[in-house]
Amino acid sequence: MEYVALYRKFRPTTFSDMVGQENIVKILKHQIINNQVGHAYLFSGGRGTGKTSTAKIFARAINCLNPKDGEPCNECEICKGILNSSLVDVQEIDAASNNSVDNIRSIREDVIFAPNMAKYKIYIIDEVHMLSTGAFNALLKTLEEPPKHVIFILATTEPHKIPVTILSRCQRFDFKRISVSDISKRLAYICDKSDVKYNENALNIIANSAEGALRDGISILDQIISSGITEITEENVKETLGISSTKTVASVISSILNNDTKSALNNINELVNSGKDIKYFIWQVITFARDALIYKVTGDTSLLTNFSAAPDIREISKASNEELTTIINEFSELENKIKWATFPNISLETAVIKLCNPVSTASPVKQVSAHKEEIKVEKTKAPQPATPKAPKPKFNNWADVMDSLKNTGKMTLYGALIDTTANLLDNTLTINFPKERTFGKSIIEKAENLDLLKGILKENTGNEYIVKCAIESDDTVPNTSNETENMLKNSGINVTIS
Repeated sequence: MEYVALYRKFRPTTFSDMVGQENIVKILKHQIINNQVGHAYLFSGGRGTGKTSTAKIFARAINCLNPKDGEPCNECEICKGILNSSLVDVQEIDAASNNSVDNIRSIREDVIFAPNMAKYKIYIIDEVHMLSTGAFNALLKTLEEPPKHVIFILATTEPHKIPVTILSRCQRFDFKRISVSDISKRLAYICDKSDVKYNENALNIIANSAEGALRDGISILDQIISSGITEITEENVKETLGISSTKTVASVISSILNNDTKSALNNINELVNSGKDIKYFIWQVITFARDALIYKVTGDTSLLTNFSAAPDIREISKASNEELTTIINEFSELENKIKWATFPNISLETAVIKLCNPVSTASPVKQVSAHKEEIKVEKTKAPQPATPKAPKPKFNNWADVMDSLKNTGKMTLYGALIDTTANLLDNTLTINFPKERTFGKSIIEKAENLDLLKGILKENTGNEYIVKCAIESDDTVPNTSNETENMLKNSGINVTIS
């Protein structure tokens, strides 16, 4: 028996089956019942929101031999002919592959003939924004003065690309993104009909991943079911989607709140190496911090998005409102940037490093406020004689180098050098990177970053060094040399002096 994808098997066949577009359904049914059907419609909205499904239901309803309350019967020969695509009076055209002037001209030549069986000839043009300029011009004449027996239904995900002359001749319906609740309910209905056991939280995760597109949510469900599982749980959904566990999310947030850069980066490194979805992880952090803030203010767990992680959220809610708001804002900005990032993992790590080191990420508001306070204090103090500036402290060990990078706001270099060791021989400084942090090596080896690091070393030691990068080997044996002991010694970050 031929397998049919779930989104095709459970495609809506009546207006009552449509999910999340109640206002549009109400208007269309009213037009059908009162015989007020227009000659051209534009259905616009995101993918998987029901545009094409609505167009097909509408085509059947206005041609149905036995309509009831604006709904097609789906039993008469007209409805069956449209359902199995055998009725030539209703044509679905993909504008992405039929976008030339000749394609539209063939439609213009066809519309002059009366329908064979149906009341109306209907042309459903999907992704209409893909038509060429010439094709739009050819279509315009037909839309201006169409025969009474012809109806055009144009569908698009990008209405801004359609000429105003076309838009002005259509009744426009904007399909909204479908809510998580509505998607989750539809998924539950499909599971019940398919005799598949499920966990409600698991379906909510799928609904969140669908991003307002019901078809995407059903496709994800289909992928999970087709893997042979007997019950849909949070674990197998996360495994299929590459979603991090709530424990990982809570751990990263806790590390940020405790300014534990190393722990936070280790969690992110594990997340990246296991192939988890970085974009979804960022969304998880935002919703976790949001839940913690909501719980802190209201004490009501029923308002939580991640209800199953309530114990972790209660723990995180012990942070201040400012700290939680800062995390939400920083990760919300990161969510927008990550779409265009060549290396999203580096963007994520940089954001986490900034949050773990609040000294370098004080908000402009706080900085201005602090500056005003300083001015007030200075005004009340008597003028003091100028004191000579103290000489810059020299580096005694690798920890001093790291502290200088951190205190001067060089967070990209600081983050790349975390967990590194340093060997100094004569005037050559070799930085050893752990095997799991090769991305840090690639950052430091960039010419501009290497020059910056050399400059910091010279400025604070008076000496010029040749800087080299290497990956740590398992048999590295630390050695010491009296000649270089004053430069790198007793580091708190695993410094080895050769």
